[in-house]
Amino acid sequence: MRDIALHIRLDDTIVGVAQKAARLDLSIFQCFLLHQETNRFIHPSYYQVNDFKKMRSQFKQLFVHASYWTNFASIHDISLYIFKRELRLAKQLGFTHIIIHPGSAKGAADKTAGIDAFVRRLNSILKYEQDITIVVENTAHGNLSIGGDLEDFRSILEKIDHPEKISFCLDTAHAHVFGYDLDDLRQQQEFFNIVAQTIGFERIALIHLNNTDQPIGSCMDRHLLLDQGILPIEALRSFVLHPSIVHVPIIMELPVVDEGVEKEMLKLVSDWHH
Repeated sequence: MRDIALHIRLDDTIVGVAQKAARLDLSIFQCFLLHQETNRFIHPSYYQVNDFKKMRSQFKQLFVHASYWTNFASIHDISLYIFKRELRLAKQLGFTHIIIHPGSAKGAADKTAGIDAFVRRLNSILKYEQDITIVVENTAHGNLSIGGDLEDFRSILEKIDHPEKISFCLDTAHAHVFGYDLDDLRQQQEFFNIVAQTIGFERIALIHLNNTDQPIGSCMDRHLLLDQGILPIEALRSFVLHPSIVHVPIIMELPVVDEGVEKEMLKLVSDWHH
């Protein structure tokens, strides 16, 4: 059975996130380790960590999304210590994957310098990391941002010391607004051909199934409910049921809606698999 789940907002405690995931009968989930309202890192107590770990066995995998402060592609980046802090807490809580955006090549003359900076910092993590999988996500932005163009990932894999240690996440909304036409099924197949040539399907660990109201090529990152965006439901369904990724877990990153609507979205995607 394919794992279909949600990004869950951390509005109170990390235990509350796990409790909501259990209430929704999710086998996996994703969250930040930042409080959504204050945008500050959480500091779970000893008892909260223990309570979370007691619930850990209910879930197959746990995905933490690194904060958007992480920017390994910047020439003068100072966020490495922030990422290491998130990494320590994620491992303490039993998360299996941490998702990062490659970032933007600020201070660099071109994207190549940004990719090199990203690889250097990622290498410093991968050299010692064995307990959690780093997942690199395709992004929405253009210009000096890394990871909107899937060819960036080919360069990263060629330059990184331990390519076997990283995985990738494909976000449908990000791909669309960057410029990949996922609406047209023939163009969608061309997108998958590019994935095969640049990343390889064996490295895809997660699908972010999102819709957007932003036009193709706009590079504007905005998520909507699956049935309310520009991408037709039929196109999203075709995407996630593509034979090369039909086994890959799905997480939806929905706008703020009530739990009843979240359940509707989960049922919608689950019904595609029956």
